[in-house]
Amino acid sequence: MALAVAVSIPAQEPSLQGRLRHQLGVTVDDAEIVRNVVTAELEIGYRAGGIDLLMNPYIEIMSDSTADFGVREAYLDYYTDRVDFRVGKQIVIWGKADGLAITDIVSPKDLRNFLIPDFRELRLGVIAANASIYLGPAVVEFIYVPVFTPSVLPAPGSIWYTTLETPIEPTINPAPAVGSRLDDGEFYGRLRLQTGAVDIDIAGGYYWTNEPSPTITKQFSSPGVLSALTVSPEHYRQALVGGAISSSVGPFILRGESGFFTPKRLITTDMANVDGYVEKNYLQTLAGADTALAGVDLSAQLMHQYVLEHEQTLRHDEHTWTATFRARTSFLREQLVFDAFTYVGFNAPDALVKFGATWAPVDAFSFRAEANLFFGDEGQFGAYRGNDLVVISTRYSF
Repeated sequence: MALAVAVSIPAQEPSLQGRLRHQLGVTVDDAEIVRNVVTAELEIGYRAGGIDLLMNPYIEIMSDSTADFGVREAYLDYYTDRVDFRVGKQIVIWGKADGLAITDIVSPKDLRNFLIPDFRELRLGVIAANASIYLGPAVVEFIYVPVFTPSVLPAPGSIWYTTLETPIEPTINPAPAVGSRLDDGEFYGRLRLQTGAVDIDIAGGYYWTNEPSPTITKQFSSPGVLSALTVSPEHYRQALVGGAISSSVGPFILRGESGFFTPKRLITTDMANVDGYVEKNYLQTLAGADTALAGVDLSAQLMHQYVLEHEQTLRHDEHTWTATFRARTSFLREQLVFDAFTYVGFNAPDALVKFGATWAPVDAFSFRAEANLFFGDEGQFGAYRGNDLVVISTRYSF
């Protein structure tokens, strides 16, 4: 069950809204229950003059009666004529891509259930100071993140947990913690320009990678004979320069986004490489279009990933192509909604097809059934071919 009903907030009065949701996930092949969770969440707000306060606590109760309590967001907003400030734990959303991330690098992701949840639910809050400066049609945004927050990855034993393919069983070390000095923080900046014809973002950042990259140390009993492997994941510094653009052209909304990343660590099969990886420059580019046809909202995207100065020993292809397709339609004045979202990887090839229906007989209650089907023998989605999943959700909002 879940909650989400907007409330009109008079000045200097608190607001409260929340949701209660039960989710049940069952595998298609063997009817194994892999997710049985009740989530309760509150959104508490207070407004006084030029200050807003928001706190978003939650608790998740698992089927084994264990509980996970936390706060998704907890921040203070302060408004002036020219500058807005936000300080605290916050979720930051950048870019124009739908279900994919290029310049959307500030908030890490909760990947414990891969991409099964809605992409909007994957983002995690970061402790940050955010300043937005208004200059006519432009907004300049600066973000400083003093405390690094990594993405949350699947744990061993999860159906979403994967291991690195190696010729022998490796010893795996935990990822070391990132430093906590001021200069260990993350720095981001963005220029947003909005006109009647086009929206343009120019973004940049110097940050720690949200997901760790493995360093692979090898030991040889004799020349060419591998005797031991040690895999040590670590987060490393990376820089991004990129941008996004969107514009309406007739019945279409056209979107584009691109990001240049340096350095990008890529695993190599070169046995003479002492670290097991090489650093390359990396370019991601996306083009997308949205429209509506016969009452159906449609969207399509194509993303290209390019490794500059590619080497044949890299496990990553020089060019990687991924497409997404979305469709959504509704009936009974939005009480019944059908939707589908598909990822297609052209290199493997492989795919993830997500489709479902949501029924909301009254404003406070909704029920959803969704299927998640994997295709292919390898690749980002084909690796989970045996994990076809049906998810049933019940939500109450207040």
